[in-house]
Amino acid sequence: IVFVLVMMATPLYRAETRLLIEERESVYTRPQNAGDRSTIDAESVASQVQVITSTENLARVARDLHLADREEFSPGVSLLGRLRAMAGLGRAPSQGAEDRLLEAIRDKLSVYRVENSRVIVIQFSSEDPELAARVPDAIADAYLASLREAKSQSNADATEWLQPEIADLSEKVKEAEAKVA
Repeated sequence: IVFVLVMMATPLYRAETRLLIEERESVYTRPQNAGDRSTIDAESVASQVQVITSTENLARVARDLHLADREEFSPGVSLLGRLRAMAGLGRAPSQGAEDRLLEAIRDKLSVYRVENSRVIVIQFSSEDPELAARVPDAIADAYLASLREAKSQSNADATEWLQPEIADLSEKVKEAEAKVA
């Protein structure tokens, strides 16, 4: 008995977004001994690739684009997928639905640094050409939003730390003005 699996090949569409990783420090916030040297090196850019592909970032995109509702990302495990895993031709299915969804996203995702540059490419393949274009942009947007959130938190922490200093200096100014008067 010969089993023949005939699969209709669904076309895949691929789109990409590119991010330039650069420093945005002014001469006022840059350490004095840093000079004009950049602190962004190959390891820094590679680290950003890991942040872009983080579970938190991809889960945000999956939630925002409602990817779990799409058949292409269905968290269920197909019979073919189970057979491939049993035959050692594929990975065993993950435990949770969210894990399977993120695994499906990662299977269609490629994020890498362009050699000798600070450019990161986010490529995504999908059966839907519109989705193929939307996902890399959404991943880049989620990454940039996380950077903004981290910067905002850092600024809030700095402001909180500086408040007692500002209050102390304000009091000293009032005392000095009183002595002058």
